[in-house]
Amino acid sequence: MRLIRAYHELLLPLTVVLAISFVLVCPAKAGSWTSSGVSYQELPDTLRIGFLQQIDSLNPYLGLNDASYIFYGLIYDMLQSVDEDMKSVPNLALESKIVDVAGAPHGSVWEYDLTHNATWHDGQPFGAADVAWNINLNCLGSNYSDMWAYQPYTFFAKYAEIIDSDTVRVTYYDRSNGSLIPCAYGDFLPIHMLPSHLLSTYSTSFLSFQWLGYFTGTSPPIVGTGPFMVTPSIAEEFLAGSQITLVRNPDYHALPDRGEIIHFQNLVMKFYDDATAMKIALEQKRLDIAQFPQNTFKSIEHDIAAGSLQNVKTYSGLKCTQYWTEIGFNMNNAGPNKWRLDPEARHALAQAVNKSYIVNNFYYGCGGEGTGLISPITPYWHWEPSAAEHWDYDLAAAAGALQAAGYVDTNGDGWRECTASSAAVQNGWSLEGAKLNLEMLTRHEHPEEKEITMYLQEQWAQIGIDMTWQVVTEDNLAMVVYSYSYDSMIWYWSSDPDPNFMLFCQSEKSINGWSDNMYYNPAYEENYTNSVRELDPVKRQEYVHNCQKISYEDAAYIVLTYVYGTYAWRTDTFTGWGNWSYHPGRSIDAYWGANPLFFDLESANLGLVIREHAGDFRIPLPETWTVEENATVDGEELDMIVRGPVYNDFMTNIVVTSERDRSASESSSYLFASMNETVEELQAEGEQVSTSGTPFLWETDNYSAIGFYLSWSDPQFTQLIALYSSEEHNRVWAVVCSADDDAFLADMAMFQDIVTGFEVIRTSDNGTSTLLIAVLVVTGAVAAAVVVLVLLLLRRKPSPQSPVPPTQPTVPGQMAPMSGYCPICGNVQTFTNRMCARCGNALPSPPFGRSGVPPVT
Repeated sequence: MRLIRAYHELLLPLTVVLAISFVLVCPAKAGSWTSSGVSYQELPDTLRIGFLQQIDSLNPYLGLNDASYIFYGLIYDMLQSVDEDMKSVPNLALESKIVDVAGAPHGSVWEYDLTHNATWHDGQPFGAADVAWNINLNCLGSNYSDMWAYQPYTFFAKYAEIIDSDTVRVTYYDRSNGSLIPCAYGDFLPIHMLPSHLLSTYSTSFLSFQWLGYFTGTSPPIVGTGPFMVTPSIAEEFLAGSQITLVRNPDYHALPDRGEIIHFQNLVMKFYDDATAMKIALEQKRLDIAQFPQNTFKSIEHDIAAGSLQNVKTYSGLKCTQYWTEIGFNMNNAGPNKWRLDPEARHALAQAVNKSYIVNNFYYGCGGEGTGLISPITPYWHWEPSAAEHWDYDLAAAAGALQAAGYVDTNGDGWRECTASSAAVQNGWSLEGAKLNLEMLTRHEHPEEKEITMYLQEQWAQIGIDMTWQVVTEDNLAMVVYSYSYDSMIWYWSSDPDPNFMLFCQSEKSINGWSDNMYYNPAYEENYTNSVRELDPVKRQEYVHNCQKISYEDAAYIVLTYVYGTYAWRTDTFTGWGNWSYHPGRSIDAYWGANPLFFDLESANLGLVIREHAGDFRIPLPETWTVEENATVDGEELDMIVRGPVYNDFMTNIVVTSERDRSASESSSYLFASMNETVEELQAEGEQVSTSGTPFLWETDNYSAIGFYLSWSDPQFTQLIALYSSEEHNRVWAVVCSADDDAFLADMAMFQDIVTGFEVIRTSDNGTSTLLIAVLVVTGAVAAAVVVLVLLLLRRKPSPQSPVPPTQPTVPGQMAPMSGYCPICGNVQTFTNRMCARCGNALPSPPFGRSGVPPVT
């Protein structure tokens, strides 16, 4: 292999330095997202999501609301995620399975096989020790009472143990007696994985109640393994309260694990106090998507129908998070008006709630009447009362039930009082003659709930109950509710596709934890415990339904409405939204990490169009960039030079070149050798270059390819080079993508789409020639519109007898090992389903590895 350098001067219309360079953030550069040339908000492929609810804490152990959980799911991965059809799918755990251990009941030990490819945002490797620390932190000893955030999952977890560097086992048990029990939800353990290397020295009480959720001495300030990373200004943004800016994680493990990438660079969560202001932002293209209150949503639908609002689509349907609102009664023997503890009184109140009226008038028809604890969004687990079991709206029946239960208007003032025959007096909850007063709390952030409360006040007055209400912020509501010293409230629940979380939150096991009403019923407890232990889904369904039936009959919750998600999004800024009605797991609400929607969204502002080169190849290129075919630079003909925008006096560009090569091989050993020799010869010439990120291999019907990244220090840029080798054509192509360091956020995902979308269409070649891969490197001085263009030509001809490169490349930089093992030599494999990187032997089809090629859109 020979490295040839030639220097020539070119006159260009712009006083810029032209370079074939691609920017990728590597661990050594983590945190360097700010730039003088590009602001996050100005990037054309920034996804902007609107919220009327601010994140309540950056600390996942403290946050409560849905906006917070959406944020956590963007930053932190879980062992599993949820696909677009609401099913549990692999995330950090590539496989979750029951293993039989001597002396342990079947199903009581689960094993989690972890990805090799995940790294923390600060560049530290992720592994089994991190998973074991996170689970044990939340389940061991006295930690459990402090670490309340994940109690619904860790209540039955006894401990986690490390089996090897990428395998963890969790043993499940009955916390009351210590006996091991099967765990039905072991394949869905949605616990955010936080960095043990940064948090393990802190006490559990500090992490649960005092940690702010970010670090002051790390880059970035919040460290996860998720698809997005925070910027250095996260703390200031959180305190300001107007928005949170996130940037795409360029090393996210979804690419080597399953061939998926996120195609946009920034995600901004924007927080509004006013729904009208948020609607205007959507209309003016300052937002791409938002969930709106039902009245504002209806006005958007009206404007679309009238033609005054274009390029906007709406969705109204059940939320994937199971979201519903309820009237909740405090079941603690405390609070101002304890007659509410009488189930007969609560039954009467349930009969005095016109849910149909509430849905149609306060939610504008955007909801379903509430019944069971599990939303119909997961129909297998949802329970619906029969006609005989249903609490029908009937004020006369409600008044008669109160009268029969001993609550009578004894003084003729229109309000009922407790009498000696009432359970309230007999159980010492209320004094004889006490008026049936009731206090209700409702959220300031949801004005429709205030209107519902006023409506209930009028309705319940008709059956002799004097209800008063108070509007408070959600934070204050939580403080009062979890002190168990209130009468009633209107609040909400969100939950998981698996029923365990919601059923736990109404179990005695969650009192002084997730339980917000201190509900207890022995029959409910028995059925809930059985639902956890039962591995047969049919039998488990019966227990889940029983829990909902018991809860409905007790009326400690009156589930009001399965409130619809009412979203509107622009179709002219992003494409790929999909059909949320058929695939509800695509919703923005899907906060379980690795949201499938984000892997399909693409910026319409950076549209790619297919360009064909003389019957040779097709390649997706930016529609607005300038394409020059068969360009000659210093006597060398290049297939294409594509010129894009200028950042910091640097022209973003793409170059395509090719050459016939009789020795072209589609083996991974050939591709790795080509990559290694390229970098070694550059370094031998004194170039300040090193690899960064993770190379990736893929294949099509007529070529195999490798993509790799080179970081340059003088000038500062990083290249993405893709080499395509075709035995059928005796030919090799190269695509080299370029952008200034400060522009990497705007270009990185697009470049990956370009190189993976390359398609060979030429007929077979039979000639022989040396292999020529041209790599253009722009150095130079700008002087009076003259640019010095340095043409770096890399001529390489690896012989068929070239030694196989080592598993880890010989160039500097880290390559994360990929999942899968060669059955011949046992070598850990890279992202390919075809050949071993060490011995070159054909590999079996999946489940060894991931099949196919990275998605091309």
